[in-house]
Amino acid sequence: MERIASTHLHAPFKEKALWAEARGTIKGREVVLIKPLTYMNRSGAIFSHLLVDRTWLPRHLVVVCDQVDLTPGNGRLRIGGGHAGHNGLKSIIQHLGSPHFVRYYVGVGRPPEGEDLADYVLSVPPREERERIEETVLRFVEHLPRLIEEEVESVMEVLNRRYY
Repeated sequence: MERIASTHLHAPFKEKALWAEARGTIKGREVVLIKPLTYMNRSGAIFSHLLVDRTWLPRHLVVVCDQVDLTPGNGRLRIGGGHAGHNGLKSIIQHLGSPHFVRYYVGVGRPPEGEDLADYVLSVPPREERERIEETVLRFVEHLPRLIEEEVESVMEVLNRRYY
């Protein structure tokens, strides 16, 4: 999120009650980046506050989250779907009342045998994996203007390509 804010919005995050936000424009459209300040499994709670005074609809949202079923260095852009066991997505879907929003999954891989999943996704990955994850994030940041301007499906071609 910080990378998007610094690259495209040139704006800092400002803390609100349950989230931090950065505002700006990309390709002439207002963009608001939202970073929940709640626990991941409660991240959907912020949307009831955010959507009250705005004309946003679930289809206007792009949620970026980790995905253990993708190897580090790979990402996947999707429209809609379930939560696939991701507690953050489950909370967002529940609070929005709709699964119809764009998601960009950043691959973090599965934990080694015997390691707790929650501990794994909250830990700092080894250097090589961290570099691959950063590449995935940079690809998303690079193509975000296209995602705002074009149909999601046209951006999927690049972001869903297997890199590792």
